[in-house]
Amino acid sequence: MGYFSYAYVVEGSADDEGVNLRTSLYAEHLDSGKPVFFSWADGTRSRGLRSYAHGTLYSETKLSQRPGYPRTEHLGNGPGETRDLVLIEENFTPSGESEPVLFHFVLPPHFIPRPDMTPLVTPSPPSIIRRGDLLTATFVARGGGDVRFWISRLAKGVTFEDYDLDRVFKAPPTKNAKVTFELNLGVIKIAIGDR
Repeated sequence: MGYFSYAYVVEGSADDEGVNLRTSLYAEHLDSGKPVFFSWADGTRSRGLRSYAHGTLYSETKLSQRPGYPRTEHLGNGPGETRDLVLIEENFTPSGESEPVLFHFVLPPHFIPRPDMTPLVTPSPPSIIRRGDLLTATFVARGGGDVRFWISRLAKGVTFEDYDLDRVFKAPPTKNAKVTFELNLGVIKIAIGDR
């Protein structure tokens, strides 16, 4: 929870052909520059908060969409993409370099981030919340940010319980290969191993 000048919200849904995204940009008023309180944690809230992003994001203020939003797009036909594996790429830069921005992603039901694939770019460590059959990922940034990550549909018989949700945006450690070359009495020996 916190105070932000903008909420950049991406809501996903899936169909037989891939993933549909609806992107919204919320702020109190175009010229106010006043940060607004947002809450995205699970739990019961007191009355008076307004709900956004299908009840996954709340604010104390009635927010308006910025011009040009909402924006929709379909993913699943890009390079390396399939109906079950897509790359989400979003960025936003506010007018002020130090304005706080909240990036809030509602992934399609039964989709999970793929930290083993590149690119994996986030402006901060995420807040991941499971909400039934979907996940939300929320990032905070100052002066805007760039968010790029792959998501894939859960395989049949696989559930969110099979994952450590605290690590779904942490790239696995990479192994550096060490290659040695040895020439001994006309015999060439090549060895590959970990450093």
